[in-house]
Amino acid sequence: DGHCMRTFEVPAVGGASMLTEDTPEHREIFGPEGEAVLYFNTLAEMVSKTHWLLAHDQERQRLAAKAYHLVTQGGHSYQDRLKTMLTYCQN
Repeated sequence: DGHCMRTFEVPAVGGASMLTEDTPEHREIFGPEGEAVLYFNTLAEMVSKTHWLLAHDQERQRLAAKAYHLVTQGGHSYQDRLKTMLTYCQN
């Protein structure tokens, strides 16, 4: 899958910065790498970027804040998703 509800839930509750699988859907939501999240394609890349995030507190906090803003203000709330589904069902 390109994304799941955790894609929205983790940032919405102020979770740690996201290191997420590199999918077209994630990039559509969060933009290019480093804007709001970091992406990985392989297990080695995931581990390497996890270590980098753990060593860079300010960047980790900046990414988390940006992802929070995108999810809470960018049309990705449960209410927004429900409106999209209902609109799609009516067509």
